[in-house]
Amino acid sequence: MSKNLSNKISESELQKAFFKYVNIMAIQNPDWQMISGNPHQGGGGFQAITRGRRMQAEGQRKGYPDITINVPRGGYHGAYIELKILKGRTSPEQKDWLVKLVNYGYLATVIATNDPQEVIDWVTSYLKGEFNTQQQGSLQ
Repeated sequence: MSKNLSNKISESELQKAFFKYVNIMAIQNPDWQMISGNPHQGGGGFQAITRGRRMQAEGQRKGYPDITINVPRGGYHGAYIELKILKGRTSPEQKDWLVKLVNYGYLATVIATNDPQEVIDWVTSYLKGEFNTQQQGSLQ
């Protein structure tokens, strides 16, 4: 991705670019089929409030991580990613979710980037088993 475009990317565009790659890899590798995006409220204003209430009624939780990897590796049950562009901030609810997930044996991380390749590289490393509970803490 060019530097010019990557500096102007939104979190939504970053996640879409990542999942474009995931969908291609999922054809060849079943591990990539086990990666999913989680809906989030996004935006602001009245529509966001209405959407947030509907999502909560459907059982979705505020602050739940953006990406779930349902593949056990390196002693972890799976992994969760909270995706942020470089200027993005993690909310208290997002931080709480990451801590809870770590306490239940998952690898949980915040990836702050404007380049989807960094997310791809992190997920590839996880799927190769390069993160191990014996070598490091669970919150990356």
